[in-house]
Amino acid sequence: WMRALDIARPQLQASLHGSEFGGAFFLTTEAIPALTGRISAAIAETGLGLNTVGDTSYWEQAYAPAFFPLHSLAEPGKLPADWRAGNSSCGYARDRFGTFSLMPEVPLWTGRILFEESETAFSLGDVATLARTLNAEIAGTLARDLPRLARRPLSGDDHELELALEQAERGAKVAGAPSNERPAPGPRLTRREYALRALKTRMALVRPFAMLRRLAQSLADRDDADAKSIAAAAQTTMSGKLTIIRKEAGLEPVPTEVLAGLQLDAILTSAEAIAARG
Repeated sequence: WMRALDIARPQLQASLHGSEFGGAFFLTTEAIPALTGRISAAIAETGLGLNTVGDTSYWEQAYAPAFFPLHSLAEPGKLPADWRAGNSSCGYARDRFGTFSLMPEVPLWTGRILFEESETAFSLGDVATLARTLNAEIAGTLARDLPRLARRPLSGDDHELELALEQAERGAKVAGAPSNERPAPGPRLTRREYALRALKTRMALVRPFAMLRRLAQSLADRDDADAKSIAAAAQTTMSGKLTIIRKEAGLEPVPTEVLAGLQLDAILTSAEAIAARG
């Protein structure tokens, strides 16, 4: 992809991302006030709303409601201390060609709770406690089940399974790592704020069980009874967690034409804003 960018030397690059749940939010390599206003107006017309929290695992603060800076990943001072990956295409293109990159995070699901501003009994501290509890559950499950799967001999065609196993094992170490972070209770969250933080956390932490189920199922297809048992247990856990999420959020799918329309509109609006600057 670096060679492709060297050839194209683009003025604009867009990555068609999406988020599971919540209003739309955007990451850009530069703040263009006219652009944020026009995109926000387009989102308002859909009734989806803006996600002012963004990605709960992202480390940057918003520069406008629902708009976050997308830095080069070659800037160590602006990255988490444990960052181990290389630069992104957005950072590479910006650093070399001054490319404006846009990452529209448009939700696949929405829900009535996103429009409720009544106060809950929960604070950011409660959300952090929930995340630690769920992480501990994940770590315990992976520590118990991954060694059982790892004992299976893999054939030469199982490179993808080997990678999945490595990723799951790394996930188990991260999930099981002790944390000294104890956020102060703080003010109570509104139902909208709670949904954007706690429910998105719940959604994200369903993924390791999905990965475990996929890995176990691939071995279960070879008539491995133990793997079948692990896959079934992971599926049951996933189903239970998704039931809780659906009950709390009142999830509704966002139509595909709305998703695609918002992404395309954001890209075209970005192109117009860049052209207007000359």
